Amino acid sequence: MAGFKALTAKLAQTAIGIVGDLSVDVTYSHITGMPSYDPLTNVMTKTVTTETFKGVLTTKSVNEYDYSKVEDSHLKIIVAANLITFVPASEDTCVINGVNYEVKRIKSVPGDAIYLVYIQAT
Repeated sequence: MAGFKALTAKLAQTAIGIVGDLSVDVTYSHITGMPSYDPLTNVMTKTVTTETFKGVLTTKSVNEYDYSKVEDSHLKIIVAANLITFVPASEDTCVINGVNYEVKRIKSVPGDAIYLVYIQAT
């Protein structure tokens, strides 16, 4: 399976490179590590890391409209997994073309070579 995963990751990265002007810069913020809690101040602290990568921004396909967690207002970022150093999560945020988005849902394809990150403008 490692061979298949490496192959699909390379193909995904190549495909995003081929689309060239269709890809966008995504500035993505995600939580790293475990949050810490200070009982004296009653404050929860999270460490947020920001990375920029290329992704393809698109609307949803027709068959995704039937999925209950994907709403009409959501967009989708297609990103090759080997272009990022983290696994996207639903508490993440991103900025594309100056617009702030919240991550609402994440799906990966078999082999975890591509992430489909569903986002909604805030």
